[in-house]
Amino acid sequence: ANLQKIIKTPQQMINDEDYLFNATLSGFMDYNGNYKGIKEQARFWTETEYLGGKAYYLLISTEDDYEIKASVKNAAFSVRCVTK
Repeated sequence: ANLQKIIKTPQQMINDEDYLFNATLSGFMDYNGNYKGIKEQARFWTETEYLGGKAYYLLISTEDDYEIKASVKNAAFSVRCVTK
């Protein structure tokens, strides 16, 4: 999927109603406490659990792409509250 209209710089995010979701590529902390992916990707937990103590997350990357994946819950990903 093309996220060109979704991933923007902080300056582009200001008062821009054409975009539904803005994300800072803040990286993440893995389950060993290592920081990774800063300025390259963002990971956001979903509320949906997966088998064996895992949960799904949304991965957004600089490669103009996104994926839904699963990870152990002790990884430190971002949380985004969304309302209708």
